[in-house]
Amino acid sequence: HMYIYNNIFFSLAFDSHGIFKESGGDEGAYKTPNNDLLGTTAYNNLDLDGLYPLSTTVINYRGYRVIAQIIIPGLFSGLLEENSELSLIYGSIDNGVTIVSDPDAHQLLSQAAKQLRIKVHKVKDKSGNVRELASAVDVKCIVGQDERLYLIESVRTMPRDINYNSKPVHKTCILRSELVNSYIRHLLKEEIKQSEKNKKESNENPKTEQGEDFNPLEQLSKIPVPEFYLNLNVFTDHELADDPEEIEKDKKLVQTLCDHITSIVIPNLVQELESLRSTPVDSQTLTSILHSNGVNLRYLGKLTDKLSNNKIRNGVRILCMREMIVRSSKHIINKILRTTEKYNLAQAVTHFLNCFFGRYTINPKKDSRSGFQLPPEEIENKPKPQTNTKHKPSHEEKKPFKLSSDKKSPAVLSMTHNHLWHQIRQEVLDRFEYSLPEFIPYEMFEIPTLRALCQKCGIQLVAKKYQLMSEKPFQISDIAKLYPIVKHAIPRTKDANDLYEAGQQYINRGRLDVAYELITESLALFHQVYGPMHVDMAKCYGNMAMVLFHAGDLEQAVINQTKSIIIFERSRGLDHYYTANAYVNLALFYHKSDPKLALKYIKRALYLSFIIGGDMHPEMSTMLTSAAAIAQDIGDVKLTLWYLEKALGFTEAYFGSVHLQTASICHSIAIANGQAENFREALQYQKRSHSILKEILGAEDLRTVDSNLWLKQFTSKVQQINQEKNIPKEVSGNQKTASKGILPGAEVVKSINNVGQNKRGLVEKIAQQKRLGTKSSIGASRPNMPSSLPSPNVKPGIAGAAKKGRKKKRVRKVPGRPDPESVNNSNDGVQPKENNVNNS
Repeated sequence: HMYIYNNIFFSLAFDSHGIFKESGGDEGAYKTPNNDLLGTTAYNNLDLDGLYPLSTTVINYRGYRVIAQIIIPGLFSGLLEENSELSLIYGSIDNGVTIVSDPDAHQLLSQAAKQLRIKVHKVKDKSGNVRELASAVDVKCIVGQDERLYLIESVRTMPRDINYNSKPVHKTCILRSELVNSYIRHLLKEEIKQSEKNKKESNENPKTEQGEDFNPLEQLSKIPVPEFYLNLNVFTDHELADDPEEIEKDKKLVQTLCDHITSIVIPNLVQELESLRSTPVDSQTLTSILHSNGVNLRYLGKLTDKLSNNKIRNGVRILCMREMIVRSSKHIINKILRTTEKYNLAQAVTHFLNCFFGRYTINPKKDSRSGFQLPPEEIENKPKPQTNTKHKPSHEEKKPFKLSSDKKSPAVLSMTHNHLWHQIRQEVLDRFEYSLPEFIPYEMFEIPTLRALCQKCGIQLVAKKYQLMSEKPFQISDIAKLYPIVKHAIPRTKDANDLYEAGQQYINRGRLDVAYELITESLALFHQVYGPMHVDMAKCYGNMAMVLFHAGDLEQAVINQTKSIIIFERSRGLDHYYTANAYVNLALFYHKSDPKLALKYIKRALYLSFIIGGDMHPEMSTMLTSAAAIAQDIGDVKLTLWYLEKALGFTEAYFGSVHLQTASICHSIAIANGQAENFREALQYQKRSHSILKEILGAEDLRTVDSNLWLKQFTSKVQQINQEKNIPKEVSGNQKTASKGILPGAEVVKSINNVGQNKRGLVEKIAQQKRLGTKSSIGASRPNMPSSLPSPNVKPGIAGAAKKGRKKKRVRKVPGRPDPESVNNSNDGVQPKENNVNNS
């Protein structure tokens, strides 16, 4: 299982020599490279002179895990000699049987141990020799032919996690280094609370010695950071040679850290997730949030148990369940891929995906009891016998799980949907100590789950719309390829990171000039270290674009934000969370200058967000509200209302019907309906917004008072419309006998009193009747007539009769001039002025 190719040492993660016999065998060997990668990263970040951690990369491909490392100069030539053990100057190469500790190497590792909070302790080997170590026994230091000290197999830079000790594979479970920082923050907060409590008990004013007001931040800076160091070899099979009291103290410290996860960190993390202070959107963001708090993903089951099963905020719970299901499915498909021939890989992957998603259900928005109860023949792994048919079945007539008639077809083809989900339930229970509910949520059978499963297993599918609720959603031709998933210790430039973080702090303070200089310097350093295509380069371009946007330089802001999007798409992918967020910022920059282009970018961000998180994406409401604002600037009221109603649905799903954000969106919908002259709908939404604000903020709050003013305005508009509709439609006797072609007075009143109606409509109607040769009897039915209008007592038909008795005056036609009568009767003639009509 070891190979050398192109001066790179490759080894498969299998327990071929029985080294991991007591740590789970092959499963322990599979998990150890991840811990080695974490240790290599930790020593790399220290950047100590004279210590060279071995460059390590872990590759997962087709169910195998391969470790790739550089070759130490002279290592293999030394192994061929008789005294090859002399090349090892620190640690143990035989699992603690013989331990070596060179003074020079010990001094160098002691400097690293102080920064990593590792305690220098004594260990006794099998021969009874006591050695002083500043690392775990498993760490090895080898001097190469170039006289450099190489550090290899830094598997444990943190103690074991004693919360997991029921299985042999749990011996490979270690704590995360972020947990130490979390514990220190907790101690400092407790110290501040205790000092405040002492001041209250003494009944003294919270004043310092200089007479200044008590400030918790200043008090925090005065409290010394607690110093403690961890013994990495406690709770292991190695024999410690320190004092028994010191050993007990070291064990108690590790026990305290393990209890800190379950009693403090996880409850705080649950509160943070439920209050939406942290909003994970997919597997990567959820993993980042857990790791930043010092929580390993094996605690995902305990975290999900503590999350409330409330339908309002079940998005995080669904995301945690999806992560456990996908990670458990990864181990199942890895076993399938390792036992499948190369020419049957596409067939096996297709059948696995069909078994995972094919649910035989009509309603897609329905939960499934997948794998909850199995028939006896499926529990015994005996597939149902297939009946033979006389004719050769067509492609559509073939059974969904009998994809090949080859005798060497993989055994996975006998798997069914319930059989696979029964294995998934068992894997989730074994790995995360969590029992999936009887009814699997329908969100587990949607696009975000397929995306996460393909990313974890290294499967690339053809880009098309898949009917995941069908019986057989995937075909063999849909499998594009299987690609390797690579993990490696990324070298970090400390100077560039410090400049970048300082620039972000100055952006938050509003010091754009200082922030621009710092980010420009960090961008130059990142470019020298990483080159142009790196995530940190994209982040720098994005922050620089935001600084330029706030400074008013829109053109340069767009250029830098476009560079950020290009780098994110090439380094992280087209459907990454960073890419979607970058499109949102670009739409913000184009909002005022080119709203139509901004709407295209925000639609792209919405599409990517739906692929990433589905309907439960926590930032979908914010993006929909931004899209509505852009559509409103364009003037598309229908599209604005559609976006706002969608945003209201997402907001109610996450925050509930009584929330400030819900009230804000309801007010926005009311304003949009008011612009569309839908005053009844506007009044309903404004009433809802006002009731929410009054319930949360009270009647005296400025926002509630402003909402009340809008409510009164919409109410008056609705009342005005109702009054217009309640005008009596009875016609007087004079109107009944009115001559043909006279404009009814009720229509004139309606035209004048119509809300938002332009007077030009009335002008056009009167002018048109004049062209037709009729005369409007305006005073026939209009009450409260001006004195200039004729009396309503005028007998009907007089005007028509007088006009009928007149003689038509002859007009001489002049050559080259238009006929006056044709001009008067033409629709293209000059319309009379509004002032003349109003004065008539």
